[in-house]
Amino acid sequence: MVIHVLESRGSEVLRINPERLDERLCELSYGLNADGQIEGHLTYLKRQADLADVDAVFCRNYYFQFAEDSEEKNADDLLIAKELKAAFISLCECLDCKWVNAPWDMDSCENKARQMQIALSLGFNVPDLRITNLPESLLEFSSSQEVVVKQLSNVCVFTEDGQSAKALYTHLITPADHKQLEDLKKS
Repeated sequence: MVIHVLESRGSEVLRINPERLDERLCELSYGLNADGQIEGHLTYLKRQADLADVDAVFCRNYYFQFAEDSEEKNADDLLIAKELKAAFISLCECLDCKWVNAPWDMDSCENKARQMQIALSLGFNVPDLRITNLPESLLEFSSSQEVVVKQLSNVCVFTEDGQSAKALYTHLITPADHKQLEDLKKS
């Protein structure tokens, strides 16, 4: 949808899926000129882009699955994959353009405590925050206020049989939760 809107407004768009970069990136050649500006090109599938012409990037996904450690990859293939990932990340960080969802800022977007600090500095009313794995700390914190529990990571773990998932859903703490406080020590 984003691509369609941009193209309908006359923008040239090249969509790159980082998780498939190893299969689809045909050519990558770039460097910095004497002024520190990026020069070069990349060819992705059959489309070539002059890097000096890039004026905006919309980043939806910055996951390089092909570069993950794996027992199925030999050392040479893994080194090549990690070098390709590093070269592409270096390219992205050197582009002098506007970014929507800059990947290097995305991790801080996932940091709940940092989000609350920023919101507070901008004048928002922000509730008190407690991150703990101590039942006593949670009991003390919840003794004078209602408490919402929220998972810090965005991970959902499946059981070994693959039939059920383990995740902590955002919810108001109830008396039933207080009966499971010993589980908090394991987190």
